[in-house]
Amino acid sequence: MPDAWQTLAVDAVTLNNATAREPADARAADELLTSTVFRDIAAGRAGERVGALERHLTEPQPAGRDLFLLFAYHPDTVLRDVVPQIRVESTWAVTVCLYEAWWRLAATGRLSTVEPRGQQAAAGYLARTRWLLYTWPFHAGPGDSGLTAEDLIALDGSRATLVTRARQAREDWLTVLDTVEDHSLLLADITPENDIRRLLSHPINVPALNAPRAPAVGDPVDKAVWRHTVRLHLLPRFAVGAAWQLAWRLTGGLGRGALVTAALAFLTALTLLGLGLGRHWPHDTAWMLTIATLAAGVGYTAVTVAGISERAASWPWLLRQPASAMLGVVALLALQPDWWQASQPRTAVIAAGILVALATGYLTIEAGNHGVSRGWPLLRRVTAVAGLGAIHAVLISTIALRWLAPALSEGGADMTCLWSPHGCPAPTLPPGPVFALAAAWCFAAGVFSQILWDDQPYTAPLAHLGWRKGR
Repeated sequence: MPDAWQTLAVDAVTLNNATAREPADARAADELLTSTVFRDIAAGRAGERVGALERHLTEPQPAGRDLFLLFAYHPDTVLRDVVPQIRVESTWAVTVCLYEAWWRLAATGRLSTVEPRGQQAAAGYLARTRWLLYTWPFHAGPGDSGLTAEDLIALDGSRATLVTRARQAREDWLTVLDTVEDHSLLLADITPENDIRRLLSHPINVPALNAPRAPAVGDPVDKAVWRHTVRLHLLPRFAVGAAWQLAWRLTGGLGRGALVTAALAFLTALTLLGLGLGRHWPHDTAWMLTIATLAAGVGYTAVTVAGISERAASWPWLLRQPASAMLGVVALLALQPDWWQASQPRTAVIAAGILVALATGYLTIEAGNHGVSRGWPLLRRVTAVAGLGAIHAVLISTIALRWLAPALSEGGADMTCLWSPHGCPAPTLPPGPVFALAAAWCFAAGVFSQILWDDQPYTAPLAHLGWRKGR
């Protein structure tokens, strides 16, 4: 009869394509389970189990290879059919030690019955199951995990030891996820983003183990893992919503206040611009343009304050977009001085639409190449990222037209008629198409300038250096 934790954890460890592989044969574990040596190890001192299991599992056994494949590729069968036959007080602790031993042996290539490439491929699978088992108490908690308080100290006599080992298992699995495309078999058997979200769902520390239902509060180690995961896994997959949740969790009171201020300031700026256009701006609503640019400036200042408070707080704002949109501003100021006078409103609107469509198509292809599922997830995420990029483009281009173009571009002083009470003489474009075309130009420049970013995704944080191997 399976223990409660085994029944609950089976779904978590089950691989996506388990039915596509050769069916598992739990009888491969019969020799191990009936071995006097194994039973002595399982019932022995907790701190000595892993080393003893490593030695025992490297000994020649008739079903050695099949036993290894069972544990590596059929963890659900192991929990459902093998573990219930282990007669010890804490089957969870023994199962964790078994996967710890198998992972160590495979990661170091010490199994004589399995060829090196087979061990290397299986090590990723074993790292995943090992991580899920070690962190099971943190995700579900003693009350919902099926584990008892005694289970939590059964590994080596203390909860601190469990935390240390669970963190190491998390780090090892995160290393696999960082290079998951090097593991083609594993990539077909898991949904990386599901594991990423599970990894982010709870901190791994002693307070979290003692009170798993309390709000997720991480210590410096947890926060470093969360930042890394947001930067390397969520943002490249355009998961801006999840990145916002993590940024809020990581940010303290000052940073949260700054984030709210930034959101309100940007909303104010967009509202004023919309009202101005709706009331046939410029005329008597020209003042709205000036106030809108000032509100945008307050917003970017607040984002800066939030980023100083907690660096991850600025990441979901996708600050590479406004930074690269300034490249569009530079090109805009260098264009023919009368570009804003040289076309018809319909032509300007069509040109703006083409620029937005091309940039959005680029983002769609990039999101798909980064593993975002087709259909609604792809549409939702591209819309969110493109929408945020468009907001930045509108704000940056408006600031540029209002304050930079009159001072820096040839003939820029004539552009002030766009927001003067008297308006511009015919046949000048109305202000709406001019500002829309400038915003679309900056949006497209921000997207396509990504090719200059040294293989960084469009959603990458505003940074160029990382102190991690291979990143």
